[in-house]
Amino acid sequence: MRTMSPTRLVQSILRNILSAIKPAVVVMVFVVLTIPASAENKSANVDFVIAGDDYVGRLRDIKAIFLDENKKWLYAADAGNRRLVSFGQELLYLSELSHKDLSIPTGLVKTSEGVFYVLDAGNADIRIVNVKDKIITPWVITGMPSKYKRTFPKAIAIGPDENIFIADSINKCILVISKDGKYKRSYTSNDTDFMGFSDVRVGSDGKVYSVDSLGKTIYVFKDNGKLLLKIKGHKDSPLIMPVSIDIDSDGKIHVLDRVAADIKVFSPKGAYLYTIGDKGYNLGQFVHPTYLLIDSTNRIYVSDSERVQVVK
Repeated sequence: MRTMSPTRLVQSILRNILSAIKPAVVVMVFVVLTIPASAENKSANVDFVIAGDDYVGRLRDIKAIFLDENKKWLYAADAGNRRLVSFGQELLYLSELSHKDLSIPTGLVKTSEGVFYVLDAGNADIRIVNVKDKIITPWVITGMPSKYKRTFPKAIAIGPDENIFIADSINKCILVISKDGKYKRSYTSNDTDFMGFSDVRVGSDGKVYSVDSLGKTIYVFKDNGKLLLKIKGHKDSPLIMPVSIDIDSDGKIHVLDRVAADIKVFSPKGAYLYTIGDKGYNLGQFVHPTYLLIDSTNRIYVSDSERVQVVK
């Protein structure tokens, strides 16, 4: 792990202040945005900027992010640089991890015990990462039904009971695995136009939220696998290629659309409410968004290729 020296830390703080004053010069940014409370299509106003620098390096193709709500630390799967990167409470760079046994990280979660489960697309598996000792090992899953002998994890999430949820693109299902590697159950759809899950998230109540990108559909399941809700979008704001999903503290469902480059928001019952953001290169706009995360204060984190924007 590479950590930041006191001198580098001061330099980073100064750069953040300057970047907040002149956001137009930023190449890679973490942005905190505020959203007006009214209007069907909500624009984003930049409130705070944290810029990358020569020390941190540019982020390249951020596939997923994870927030430790206790520490308020943010972790990013920087697939283009084949590394994991961590940022502290003020989104200041803390450290990074590159390793010969970590090929292309595209997803990550962390347990309360500090164990990381990292989706490694280069090895088509999930790796357990001991950050402190820099030990990375393939995660061995036992008790898997024979029909799931071959899997290809597309996305990963963690539930309130710390079960691990895996969107498996080969078997077109969501696998539920205990953190000690024991298969528990699975979720899927029998819809004729169902194409498979590309993202998954678990609410505090155990409900499972999932995205079928090619099928342009959102699925919500009970924790026992029963389908509760299916969302096809709205006639005035259709789902084009939904790629990521999360829910806020009020139960509102937020769906990130990669092609439309926006966030479509639905009520807990699936009614369309409004859209956040639009396509563009300015701060508060999205270009090629890939991942969505909402924290306990309802701030929305969006990974967008070489940057992550935080929308409030």
